[in-house]
Amino acid sequence: MINKRRYGKCSRREGRSNTKQPLSRRSGSGLRPRTNRPTADRFFRPRLEPLEDRCLLAAMIEVGDHVLDPDTPDQEIGIYITGDEQVTGMNLFVQVGDGGPEVGGTDGPAITGADMITGTIFEEDSVGGANPAAPQIYISYIYLETENSTVTSDGLLVTLTIDTTGFLASDVNNPWDLRMTDTLDLPTQLLDNSPDPQPVPLTIINGTITIADTPNQPPTADADGPYLLDTGEDLPLDGSASFDPD
Repeated sequence: MINKRRYGKCSRREGRSNTKQPLSRRSGSGLRPRTNRPTADRFFRPRLEPLEDRCLLAAMIEVGDHVLDPDTPDQEIGIYITGDEQVTGMNLFVQVGDGGPEVGGTDGPAITGADMITGTIFEEDSVGGANPAAPQIYISYIYLETENSTVTSDGLLVTLTIDTTGFLASDVNNPWDLRMTDTLDLPTQLLDNSPDPQPVPLTIINGTITIADTPNQPPTADADGPYLLDTGEDLPLDGSASFDPD
């Protein structure tokens, strides 16, 4: 049986007859196919169609679980796609958590950028635009500029830039969902190269953003030395250069 989650278009299935045989009833034998084969070959053998040479692997995005540093801007995470679908563009919808206070949700890390060109499947020949709807919601699009051209849905899809400024591991909402489906808008869509591009079959598994718990850093003592003095001489120490990174 073909796994429908991972496999897409197969026009033929192994083990299925491509012809219908009439049935006849013979005394004491129940229903059996009517056949003109010789008696020695009286058992009906249905002709099987061959399995199609190649089944397309349906496109799948696994957003992934990403661990980020606390209170740090400009952190990049890559999101990848696998599959054999031929696509000509993408409508990107990404959301952190429930979308943030701007849409009645809770606060969380911000999406400050989405690079769909550098090193991605669309790198060679594409144009696009972006519409950061809110700090935790990012909407963008990209399409191949050459008419009727396509790329295979396998490789880096987008690099997101995340800002965790103001957020620590102790935040009550840590970790946050990182969604490309089940967003407040539409799911991310890959588009075919028809005259009016339509979404291709796509499975999306949402991920998470977790802010790491950094261990306590020991303080550093600096007494402004070294010093040279005579026996019995008093030495005033200056520790103003000491610091605690936490």
